[in-house]
Amino acid sequence: MTVIGNSLWVPPILSLLVPGGGQAYNRDFLKTGIFAAGEIVVGGLLYNEYKNNGERESAYRDIFIGILLFSVADAYISAELKDVQPLEDKSDTIKTK
Repeated sequence: MTVIGNSLWVPPILSLLVPGGGQAYNRDFLKTGIFAAGEIVVGGLLYNEYKNNGERESAYRDIFIGILLFSVADAYISAELKDVQPLEDKSDTIKTK
């Protein structure tokens, strides 16, 4: 398990603070690159539209928020799935007489 201290909330919080941070914490490096690139590119486009009073500012803002929320949800779900052990590994917890 890669989640330190059994805290499932660390990856989503990292995803909110750093683009791809939660995915990197979960050691999903392909997703890290995809989410980080998406947030950085759309964030740059949003900043450019904001700076130039562009017409597409609200569209870029909505896309950015969507990517961010999807990143947070993915980080949480990935951390939760990595916490689940296969049935074979739980066999030592079954008490037999």
